[in-house]
Amino acid sequence: MKIKQIKKYIALVLFVCILIPVKTVYAREGSITFGSESYRWYTDKVCPIGVYVNGEVPVGEYEVWLEYDEELLFYLNGATSQEGNRLCIKGTGTDITNKIMLHFQPLKAGSTSIKVISAQCRSIGDVTGNILPEDLDITELLVAPITIFESGSSELQRIEIDGTEVEDFARDVYEYSVEVDEDIENIELSYIPVDLNAVVSVSDTSLQMGTNEVTVTVEATTGETSIYTLHVDRRTLINEPEETATPENEIADVQQEVEEPLPEETDLPLEEPVSEEGTEESFVVKIKELWDKALNFSTERDFVFLGKSPLLWLMTFLVFVFMIAYFVRFLKYRKNERAQLREQQIEEKQDDDFEIINLEQEIIKVKNVTMRFRLALEESSSLKEYMIRTVKGQNHYHYLTALDNVSFSVSQGDVVGIIGTNGSGKSTLLKIVSGALQPTEGHVEVDRSKVQMLTLGTGFDMELTAKENVYLNGAIIGYTREYIDEKYDDIVAFAELEGFMDERMKNFSSGMVSRLGFAIATMRDTPDILILDEVLSVGDMFFREKSMQRIREMIHGGSTVLIVSHSPDVIVKNCNVAVWIEKGVLQMVGDPKKVCDAYKNYEVTGKK
Repeated sequence: MKIKQIKKYIALVLFVCILIPVKTVYAREGSITFGSESYRWYTDKVCPIGVYVNGEVPVGEYEVWLEYDEELLFYLNGATSQEGNRLCIKGTGTDITNKIMLHFQPLKAGSTSIKVISAQCRSIGDVTGNILPEDLDITELLVAPITIFESGSSELQRIEIDGTEVEDFARDVYEYSVEVDEDIENIELSYIPVDLNAVVSVSDTSLQMGTNEVTVTVEATTGETSIYTLHVDRRTLINEPEETATPENEIADVQQEVEEPLPEETDLPLEEPVSEEGTEESFVVKIKELWDKALNFSTERDFVFLGKSPLLWLMTFLVFVFMIAYFVRFLKYRKNERAQLREQQIEEKQDDDFEIINLEQEIIKVKNVTMRFRLALEESSSLKEYMIRTVKGQNHYHYLTALDNVSFSVSQGDVVGIIGTNGSGKSTLLKIVSGALQPTEGHVEVDRSKVQMLTLGTGFDMELTAKENVYLNGAIIGYTREYIDEKYDDIVAFAELEGFMDERMKNFSSGMVSRLGFAIATMRDTPDILILDEVLSVGDMFFREKSMQRIREMIHGGSTVLIVSHSPDVIVKNCNVAVWIEKGVLQMVGDPKKVCDAYKNYEVTGKK
């Protein structure tokens, strides 16, 4: 055998070895989630909770064990089996996300939770046998916090006046004193009842100068009634009187002049005209006499006459005409001044690219948007493996329809809440509106230069310190280094992370990471179109209230806002339009309360 032939065989063997696919084995992940991060239940209602079994690939068999507090909750239905205060959920799924609804009856008020104590699930294999079922790795077992309130309560959780909570408010204290400025003629009063079914009525909130009484009456479903009384003091600003001339002072001066002795009469003829000074003095005396007679009304016939001097009558007439002309001229001057000021304000607004809000203008139009994702049933570990599988025809895909022919429009100034269960396509819709994704079918009409999308946790490197991540995350969002330098102290103070900024992010809790991400993302000025994707519930209870206040300031800053939230209460409280999307299909658009009521009914019954 020749050497050349041996070399050819060796080269052929090496080429065949290169073509042999090297399969990398790694564990796919799964997760168990709840429909909401926290729940608010009442003792007189059947309360649902959704448990979702999720996987990177379609989930086949699954078994989940949950634990609940028997003293506060009574289990009704939904689970496969029950052992004491433990529930077992078993089943076989076909989708990436599988939903199971459990129902409980709260027994008494208090705080409790439902937690996942163990979970196992396997993926679906390929009918051809090329893809085998495998266990999905579930690393995190979640807990759903639940707050139970006593139904029929006639008390309030809080009262706010013009957006500020009444100082030292307590549920069992029914009388408060409040002070407001004198320029406030009507207060905007808001409240949150303990029992959402209670009927709340508020008395007249218009204010008079001095002390006003405003009452809030809360009537529970049981007939119990509580009345909160607010003593609102509309304060009057008392200014020191200026030492200016008043009609009384002028009259006193004239009186002093009248009381002085008049010059002795001379032999000059009466027909000789008097001087201007004498004429003005005589006019003042006549006015004084007329003033005295007006104050001391009598039946004297001459009290309405100025005298018999034609010159005095002519001067009085000219003064009267002059006063009318001056008043008319003053009104024209003020009118022209207001017109010039209005034109100047319009020019300044145009120079600053200020856009006057037109509530009839539709600035976002979603037209027949459909979004499909092609997902590989088994991913290739390298480009070589992908090419080989393509040549052999072993790449298999399935299509996931995230959105199916969705259409609606948003007017300028609207605050639109988007609601739906997990995996319904809400975040996908926001990414299409912002321009991050292009739809498979349909289109969205919007000026994307005016759009800002706010999400949390994007661009964090856990190996870097918190301070380094502020600059890294801010750069990804679009902040300049100078802007971050200017706002750095405000970001740290808002996130409440003083003393932790030199620590690595991998040592932070999830709550600390969320607080830092929220503080960075909300530090910029409010844009024309603001998109909020799951940012209304971060951190602990106290930080959540502070973050909600920041979001309210951004919402009510004149922007058009799109909000994604799992909380119907947040949608009803902050939005004027609600959009319900379920499994990629548009279900309902309209009044937030009606849409959220339909969504809640769907969660309980599973029917539209």
